Amino acid sequence: MYMTDEELLAKNYGFWGNARKDFMYNYRTAEWGFMQETENLDRYLTKFNDRITRKEHHMLDKALLRSGLMASIRTMDKNEWVSRCMRVRESLRKLLLKEMVYEIDLWQC
Repeated sequence: MYMTDEELLAKNYGFWGNARKDFMYNYRTAEWGFMQETENLDRYLTKFNDRITRKEHHMLDKALLRSGLMASIRTMDKNEWVSRCMRVRESLRKLLLKEMVYEIDLWQC
């Protein structure tokens, strides 16, 4: 089913799908147009979000184990534990966003 730019831009694909959607729409207009014409863009953004979300969860689990936060869950104040976890998650998201742009730039070369 063909979706217009407005429909695609209004649809929520999740954190990573939305980041990729915005990036493609603003900086990779040729890819955007081709994928939209071939009716693959909606499915691509959904799969992209799922793939990067899985990667983020895997990396977050490893980071929490390495940092000792998983071991301290029973002894640490709940609010402090959550705020530390959120800082780790935000750091990972920044790293993955840079990686996403870097991979895309390499693909274009």
